[in-house]
Amino acid sequence: MTAPFTGFKDGNEEVVVDCISAAIGGNAAYDELMYTCRGTGALYFTSMWASSWKEMREERKKSRNFNENYLKDPRYSRVVKLDTGLSYDPDFHKNVRDFARTFDMEIIEVKGSVELAEKSYRTAKKGVVQHTLK
Repeated sequence: MTAPFTGFKDGNEEVVVDCISAAIGGNAAYDELMYTCRGTGALYFTSMWASSWKEMREERKKSRNFNENYLKDPRYSRVVKLDTGLSYDPDFHKNVRDFARTFDMEIIEVKGSVELAEKSYRTAKKGVVQHTLK
């Protein structure tokens, strides 16, 4: 018998669509943010992504994961700096600023949180404990 699987759910008890949705509080908040960026392409930067974009750029000759032509396309003019409060990268703000300058993008700052991740962790832990006690 296996333990139950629990996905990240938002306040409406909907499974969140991706990590950005989880970091900003759920699907409704994500929809609202995407509507704000309507008409222009936007890249969403968490501290982890911001910390690795320079290395990805250096490795571009070996991989297709980083395409500068795509990033220099004027339709992509915004970078959403998603600050969850995690201290994963002490240079988060500088890295986002460097990226925005390199690709001539406007920075939109959004305050996120780890609330949904913590809630999902507690729910999963409770499920595992209950499953173990059966």
